Amino acid sequence: MPELELINNVAQDYFSDFDCTKAIDKIDFCVCLKGLWTDINYLFAEAKKGSSNINHSIIQLILTIGKAKIHENSQILPPLFLGAFDCEKIAFVSYSDILHIFSLNDFNWNVTPSNHNTKEFIELDNLFSKTLKDKEIIFYFDKDKAYLKEFIKKNFIIENKNIQKVQITKNNFVHIYNRWLESVKKSISITSWDRAKERGIVEADFYLADLLSENPKDIGSELFAVLRSGDNYTRHYEVDREVDETGIFNNKIVEFKDNGLAHSEFWSSFERPPKKEVWDTIIQRRDLLISQDIRERKGAFFTPQIWVSKSQEYLSSALGEDYQENYYIWDCAGGTGNLLVGLNEARNIFCSTLDKADIEIIKDRIKNGANLLERQVFEFDFLNDCFFDKVDSKGNLIKKSKLPQRLQEILKNPQERKRLIIYINPPYAEASSATTPAKSGKNKALVARGNEISQKYKDILGKANNELFAQFFIRIYCEIEGCILASFSTLKYINSQNFAKFRNTFKARFLKGFMCPANTFDNVKGSFPIGFLIWDTSKKENLSKVSLDIYDEKKRFLGQKSFYSNTRESINKWIVKFNDKELNKQFTPKGLIVSSPPDFQHNQQSALLLKQQERYCFEIYDYNFMYYLVYFSIRHAIPATWINDRDQFLAPSSSLYESDFEFLGDCLIFSIFHSQNRISAKEGVNHFIPFSEIEIAAKEGFRSDFLYKFINGKIKLKAQQSLFNTNTLSKKLDFSTESKEILESAKEIFKYYHAQDFTNKQYFSDASLYDIKEFFQGRNAKGIMNVPSKSSDEYYKSLIANLNYNLKTIAKKLEIKIYEYGFLQD
Repeated sequence: MPELELINNVAQDYFSDFDCTKAIDKIDFCVCLKGLWTDINYLFAEAKKGSSNINHSIIQLILTIGKAKIHENSQILPPLFLGAFDCEKIAFVSYSDILHIFSLNDFNWNVTPSNHNTKEFIELDNLFSKTLKDKEIIFYFDKDKAYLKEFIKKNFIIENKNIQKVQITKNNFVHIYNRWLESVKKSISITSWDRAKERGIVEADFYLADLLSENPKDIGSELFAVLRSGDNYTRHYEVDREVDETGIFNNKIVEFKDNGLAHSEFWSSFERPPKKEVWDTIIQRRDLLISQDIRERKGAFFTPQIWVSKSQEYLSSALGEDYQENYYIWDCAGGTGNLLVGLNEARNIFCSTLDKADIEIIKDRIKNGANLLERQVFEFDFLNDCFFDKVDSKGNLIKKSKLPQRLQEILKNPQERKRLIIYINPPYAEASSATTPAKSGKNKALVARGNEISQKYKDILGKANNELFAQFFIRIYCEIEGCILASFSTLKYINSQNFAKFRNTFKARFLKGFMCPANTFDNVKGSFPIGFLIWDTSKKENLSKVSLDIYDEKKRFLGQKSFYSNTRESINKWIVKFNDKELNKQFTPKGLIVSSPPDFQHNQQSALLLKQQERYCFEIYDYNFMYYLVYFSIRHAIPATWINDRDQFLAPSSSLYESDFEFLGDCLIFSIFHSQNRISAKEGVNHFIPFSEIEIAAKEGFRSDFLYKFINGKIKLKAQQSLFNTNTLSKKLDFSTESKEILESAKEIFKYYHAQDFTNKQYFSDASLYDIKEFFQGRNAKGIMNVPSKSSDEYYKSLIANLNYNLKTIAKKLEIKIYEYGFLQD
């Protein structure tokens, strides 16, 4: 961008409330406010096109001012700031911080300011570098637009007496951390962050050190790392701070690769430390700064207070109002201890976590009134550490337990274990997911399987061994026998096929529980339920059905929902039976249907296609056509919500659906026109057109009339080719009123498409509804089809709206039959 254009853009985007037209000698850019007697100057700045050394630009500006003796001109008030900007950044320094430079004795101001090689320029550079490092405030246009505007709003005012930097608040400290990762992290002298993380040292601790340890007298004792000042104004971090057995204070020093230049530049824009009232919030919410993989592994997730209090209500209801007095409570995935807020019997509460920094935070909270006892808060890796001391056959100590002696005594006593509540929100990382192998060939096996418990119980857990929370549960069940388990988690262990082996071992009495939306947990994305369930593991009962109270994001009661641990066959195992390799040879494939895991959360992966995907697809043939359309309709008739997200689709409980021709006809019509039918004539022969060429006034003949014949009972199969008890392919289907309405509304769309002028657009005679949607709606820059409202054709929008309304109507009708025939359990 040329320099003049840059100046105009900066003036327009950031200083539109001021006069930026004033010309003062050779100063590139002046920001002022017109006054009655004289102008108030806010900024004199040097401008450079491209990317530049911002400090050199400010020195050039100082030489420009000095050479023109602007600082001596009584008609020109000095500005509040000197500055410089280029196409990526802008810097400010208070004029008062450099005023003394103009009083230098025997300084030659008559040099060319733009010549950066003169001895005068170099002298000012050496003299001014320390001031810039400490006082300069820099903003990047692409990253700091909001902060820059806030800075201008606060400081470019008549009453300005001191520079006001951007305040750090509980609302922006995470966003500032993300910027800090980009700007400061790379300058910290740590050669391998992965190895540092193995020792419990993470980036967030250095950021918190920057935020909160500037004044160690006020704060810092609870931080895992602190920022210290050294000689010559240099700074460094101290980490792993602890007192050794001799009473000597030990720590490790971590310095900066660039002598703290990036650090100083970054923090020049922000006020540190934040106001005292937000310190506790920032420290408690350290979990928000931990990267996703670390959080998953450690379980550093913050349970929202609304669900903490609700879970304690349910504990009181299930175990009695005096449960805190009568039971011990151990949160063995404690994080910063927020799940224990609200409990008052400190002597009965234990809290552990594998994160050393979290332990320090909890202990500092104890000093500030948290209702916990310091010796009952301890570092413990629940999936690796031992409950009791391990000794060899000769009695020699192999591994010492980290548990407090009192907790060990409780665990050893069967009667006391029955009075122990394991109260947790455990980590829930998966070793892999359904999408991971297909898309990347990678998984996170080391996350969920790189510990002792996963190896010890792998045969019991089976596929559930992919889940960290399942490993917590199985150790609790097997090694703390008889305890009360009260845990937040996903509900996979109740109804997922992957947890079938787990349920064979886990026998316990369900006492009480509720479910809530997962996205109310501020570190969780996705629309699915998180459950809080209370189990009495001393009562050995099969896990078959669980009924949970439902609460929405505002804690409003919505009713109850049941979850079943099904022994019945899944819908995917049922549908695979209708793929006969010998019969396949006798027919031409009519399309593909994507196979996806049999629950609501994966329904968006289930689609009708012509082109093979990476994910496994079933081929659709004449003989299994209706089965696959029934399967497709069952998967898509009921919208996925956070409440039903984990519900499992099952094989039908009876074969009555095969002779329900209205149900079959509704499934057929619903499937043809559903949005997940992605069959396109661009990719091959479209066998899914239910109309004749004459009905929709097509300009050319179709390549396939299979569906038209199918609907009219003209597809004939031999007896051995028909899988239905009654040969529905040989019978003209008698469509319901709802199906007929869909056919009519769809026919109007097809007719409207074929009536278009295709002079400048490609015409597909056998276009599918998917092709027609693309014709009228178009695609965005990312190649995603636009929604109907983006179409410029108002008549098309009314036609597609009518079709979609009719599809919703028939979906409601199908929902009743889906439950009636046992494809879902109510």
